[in-house]
Amino acid sequence: MSETPYDKAVASFEALLDASSRVSHAKPVRLIKESGQNMTTGYRHTAALEADGFLRRDESGVYLRGTAALRTSLSAFGFGRLAPVIEPVLRRLKDGTQHTSFLAIIEESDVCVGPYFQGRATRHIKLAATYRIEISRALSIGDASEVTLVPVGSETGARLNTLMTPVASRALYTAVLGFALTPARLPDRSLFQALSQAAEQIAP
Repeated sequence: MSETPYDKAVASFEALLDASSRVSHAKPVRLIKESGQNMTTGYRHTAALEADGFLRRDESGVYLRGTAALRTSLSAFGFGRLAPVIEPVLRRLKDGTQHTSFLAIIEESDVCVGPYFQGRATRHIKLAATYRIEISRALSIGDASEVTLVPVGSETGARLNTLMTPVASRALYTAVLGFALTPARLPDRSLFQALSQAAEQIAP
């Protein structure tokens, strides 16, 4: 059965959104090339995605996932209400501590990393898309805990030391705010306080 124009448009949109998560902070040409589209189609579709809030440009003109894309993905886990507030919270956490801040969704010991802001103090640490919790522990909303994550699908990927606190829970899933930590260094108490305060602001 041949693809309809709608099917092709959806496939193009999905390719662009997937590309934006693989090549964060891409300029338009690189994003379109990464998605495998020709330039004319790619520019038309990026314009449509930007108009609908699925892609957005930062002050330097590079594309990031927009609020609509974030809302759609978080809604799949039952956390759609976090979409409008999470990026400003993550930016404040990063600006206030200079540590990379992130949102992640946990299902049992699986961790899917969502939006994040790279901090100067941890700029050498690259976040993977998926991890497993090395040692499972109970996490309580508003209570920050150190958690070590192991990257999934990468034998060479380094473990990620984090400080995380849950902000919402739905059935099988838990949304957490976190900081990437420098290995072999104890986190400063101010990081615990910053996460706990942020969790209180956005917890239901």
